Amino acid sequence: MVGEVCENDQAYSMERAVDRELAGLIADQALENDLPVGTINFGTAAGPYSCLPLDWGAIVPLSFMPNVPIVVITPSRNLSFEQHLSFGQAIKQAVRVSNKRIGLIASCDWSHTHDETGPYGFHESAKKLDEQVVDLIKKNNLETLANFDPIFIDQAKPDGIWQSLIF
Repeated sequence: MVGEVCENDQAYSMERAVDRELAGLIADQALENDLPVGTINFGTAAGPYSCLPLDWGAIVPLSFMPNVPIVVITPSRNLSFEQHLSFGQAIKQAVRVSNKRIGLIASCDWSHTHDETGPYGFHESAKKLDEQVVDLIKKNNLETLANFDPIFIDQAKPDGIWQSLIF
């Protein structure tokens, strides 16, 4: 995977190998758990011309990590919260089978409705949601995010619910 972030007249590029074995184990386990999952290639099935793009959501956190093979997972908002929790279990099961030592990164933003002049405007739910998420992180209870009211989520417009449920 390869990508570049350009901001403030600066550019940062990155290339990372994919742990294809672990990605396959995760996909297989998700399918065994009756979860919809897809694996993708770009250009060719393998080799130097099979190179998927990395976006800023992956590049930024990976820039703080050692250069080790990666698996990038993108959750779908079309799936239920329960399916995201189950996908996290599929990852856990696949990692156990692999006997690999892994790190998980849930790259995400939280509420986007803090600023009236921002692209999503202002809603008081943004501050409330962010405070509740911080509390759940401190209590190591992220699965409670699945109980958030969909209207509350829509008002705050976070990006992090789905990744965190997998996490």
